Formats: sequence, C-alpha cells, structure tokens
Amino acid sequence: MNLTEQMAATLIRWDETGLSLRAFAARDGHSYAKLTYWRGKLRGPGKPRRRRASEPRAESPKIVPVHVVPDAIPSGIAPKPFEVWLTNGVSIDVHMGFDDQELQRLARALSEC
Repeated sequence: MNLTEQMAATLIRWDETGLSLRAFAARDGHSYAKLTYWRGKLRGPGKPRRRRASEPRAESPKIVPVHVVPDAIPSGIAPKPFEVWLTNGVSIDVHMGFDDQELQRLARALSEC
C-alpha cells in the first residue's frame, strides 16, 4: 500500500471514530499536522470539510404547533371498512359511522339464512 492509500485509510478510521482530528492524532500517535495536510490533500478542491460540533447545523429543527382533531378523516381518503364474517360464511362490509343496532339486526337476519 502506498503512502496516499495509507493516509486515506487512516483518515477513514479517524472519521469513523467521531473524534476530533487532534484527539485522534494524540490517541493513535499520529502527527496532527501531517493528518491535517493529508485530509486537505485527499479532500480535493471544492469538497466540504467536516462540520465541527461547535458549529451550528445548516438548518435547525423547527417546532410547529399541532392540533389533533378527533375522528377527522382527511379529504380524498376513504375510510377502510370493517369486514364481519358470520359463522355461516356470509361476510358484511361495515363502513365507518355505522348504526350498531342496525348491524346487529342485519347480522341476526343473515345468520338465519
């Protein structure tokens, strides 16, 4: 492995640690100046540098108010029906907002068929 490949591998290992370059160099016995040089050389022109923890992110998360509306169905979305299977094999599709007494009456009538 040539020097360029060795330094690229070292910088990949550094990036995976999450440490600052200075802390990585001290921990692993590398020269901070040498790693800085190779980081710039291998990055090439126009490539962004790694963001420091102290630097603000490009865009901060925003907190927005949320209003929960019970039993609201978004327009254009049809509610999924319930499917009831009777013991005699008859099935009934029941849509949202059904009348439970009418459903019971229908189920009784169909179970007698």
